[in-house]
Amino acid sequence: MEKDEAPSKDELRRELEKLIAREQYLRRGLRDAMQAGSRITDLWEKAFFRELLIPAAEVVASTRLDILGLKSLLASSGVKSPRGIEKLDVESAKQVPIALLLDTKVQRSGKYQVALCPLHNEKTPSFTIYPDNHYWCFGCQQGGDSIELIRRLYDFNFVEAVGFLLTYKT
Repeated sequence: MEKDEAPSKDELRRELEKLIAREQYLRRGLRDAMQAGSRITDLWEKAFFRELLIPAAEVVASTRLDILGLKSLLASSGVKSPRGIEKLDVESAKQVPIALLLDTKVQRSGKYQVALCPLHNEKTPSFTIYPDNHYWCFGCQQGGDSIELIRRLYDFNFVEAVGFLLTYKT
């Protein structure tokens, strides 16, 4: 390819896939590092640790900007995102029962289901699943549908959460 030629749509898609994978990897590493840093008690060590995390967070932000730039370039060329989803996919993902997504025991309480909230630590179940497949946690004041739950549990964006649920659905 010559320097004056614009990259092909397939090349843009491949580059976008690489950047998305890189961002996910960096976010997981940063999140793990932050969790490890939260266990540090010495103030000097905490300050040093924060100085190490700032450049890592800047790399994640820079990667995110690159992804947004590529997505807008693909959108302006009229090409669907490589992980593009349709309305039917979203509706199918929302139909995955929330109770199946939980690792904890789900109990029946009248017409509702209750469980320990997967979003925070608790001893008494406050996570309520309603018959229309929505949830609300009275402990952490979070609610939504199955897509929103997956987004919060795994720090996925909307498209990733829908993709996860579509592969999860049986």
